[in-house]
Amino acid sequence: IASASFIDDDLLFVLTCEMVLLSLEYGVCPASTHGLGWFGVALAHKYGAYEEGTAYARLARTLVQRHGYVSSESATLVALDQ
Repeated sequence: IASASFIDDDLLFVLTCEMVLLSLEYGVCPASTHGLGWFGVALAHKYGAYEEGTAYARLARTLVQRHGYVSSESATLVALDQ
């Protein structure tokens, strides 16, 4: 996901939208937190929706903590710029 942000902002947005849709359709997994966090970044960047974007990134962090998705923790923190 991070590499898509260097190539094309629209690519990042489409990619993260698809990850969020897959998570809604099939359920949450460790990769979902990565997608949700970066969807928040893309949403804020593309539409200036900073509060909503932060909410998605914080949701990703909450899911990491709640479900113990330690393998996705660093990607989630990067999305939150922490």
